[in-house]
Amino acid sequence: MIRRYRAFTLVELLVVIAIIGVLIALLLPAVQAAREAARRMQCSNNIKQIMLAVHSYVSTTNGRFPPGTYVGTPRPKPGLHIILLPYLDGLTLHNKINFSQPVPYGINAWMGELRVDVYTCPSDGQQPLDPYTEINPSSGQPYEWQTTNYQGIMGPGRNGQKMTCGSYSDCSTDGLFFPESKTTVADVADGTSRTLAVGEQFHALRSWMKGGQDYLDNDSISVFSAKNITWPINADVQYSPSPRTCLFNDIFFGSRHPGGAQFGTADGSVQFIMETINFTVYEDLCTIAGGETTSWTDQ
Repeated sequence: MIRRYRAFTLVELLVVIAIIGVLIALLLPAVQAAREAARRMQCSNNIKQIMLAVHSYVSTTNGRFPPGTYVGTPRPKPGLHIILLPYLDGLTLHNKINFSQPVPYGINAWMGELRVDVYTCPSDGQQPLDPYTEINPSSGQPYEWQTTNYQGIMGPGRNGQKMTCGSYSDCSTDGLFFPESKTTVADVADGTSRTLAVGEQFHALRSWMKGGQDYLDNDSISVFSAKNITWPINADVQYSPSPRTCLFNDIFFGSRHPGGAQFGTADGSVQFIMETINFTVYEDLCTIAGGETTSWTDQ
């Protein structure tokens, strides 16, 4: 008795491949959406941890929030990220910093190469290194300074509430974090649940170790660890030669999450703010004592 074995014909094989291709095309967006949801959740948790660290600092300083950055010598000075390290399980790392030297320059330069996961949004993918670095004498190559996606909010600078910062754009002083700020909980008259404190950023990232640097030759101050509210979330501004320029202290808040960015409020919660939010409402949320009754739900 002769056994006959039936195999797939070429047409049948092509049909099966086509069906598999259709299924993959249908499932891939769902898989990508699930991955982004997980990344966004991790990013939200990062901001939550940062805000818990802020409140731990507040509880140890009789109700005073940390400054957005220090300025002065040595330059650049540490900012919000270094200040919060001891409250983010980073006390050992914090204690290794030589505060009599610039950060992350000098003998502190190698520490700038350390990646601090809580300061990095996973949706941003491969983090760009800080473009302004110095040469590692042992390797002869530039240090690979790691960057951060989270910055403090200096405010919109309404009614002239600014400090002179020169060519980098004047620094707003009506938000929670600005150079040498000494904001107290009582100063947040608009309510901590209605005041944005920390937000995401993905454009022109800089080292997490850098806080602020003043330039005595032209009375300018560049702030690395906090930014003004000058542009909408996910603004499309670019540096020169684009006709719409973005000065360093005005670099906009935004994210790789579709539709907006995540922010931590002064009460410690985390909110997703849509990029379509009315800009005046956005500014309202970034003042600490503007007299507005705006809530993030008004977006």
